[in-house]
Amino acid sequence: MDREREYEINQMFRMIYEKYQAPLRTIAKRCGVAYDDIDDIVQETFAAYYQTYVMTGAEVKSEKAVLVKILKRKCIDLYRKNYHYVRTELESEEGRVPTELLYKCIEGDVADTIIDRERYREIRRIIDEMKPEWRDVIYYCCILDYSSAEASAKLGISGTACRSRLMRARIYLRKQLGLDYVAQPAE
Repeated sequence: MDREREYEINQMFRMIYEKYQAPLRTIAKRCGVAYDDIDDIVQETFAAYYQTYVMTGAEVKSEKAVLVKILKRKCIDLYRKNYHYVRTELESEEGRVPTELLYKCIEGDVADTIIDRERYREIRRIIDEMKPEWRDVIYYCCILDYSSAEASAKLGISGTACRSRLMRARIYLRKQLGLDYVAQPAE
């Protein structure tokens, strides 16, 4: 492999690591991985990802989903390694806690929570970058849940101006999010 390609791969891997290492640590913690083992299991996850996908040049549609899947499998493997000597029935008191930890590793809620937080941060960043008059209307109407009449009174603008700004802000947000935008059902 030439130096330029190697440099590209290392830069790409560094960006992936910086972007996902914190959420993966959180997922590992919620899966019941001991504090002392979290860094090791996250490192093993990235090493497996690097060997399987980066080095082979395999195409990955969602880095995040692949990393979470690898991490969860690593958590299950660690759990099995640490508890394989203990023979208990699932319904016994000794079997309940480890089984609950194992279920945490395989359910999607933790990953979904992390993804939702990232999505929230992205939406919040877009709102913060909006024109101040749009941002204020979004803040009052969507975040504080004021009606357009209440928001217009707080902002000192007409109800028509408030609704117009809200509509423009939503269109802008929709354009910025692109395919990630999911329309919320009308109440």
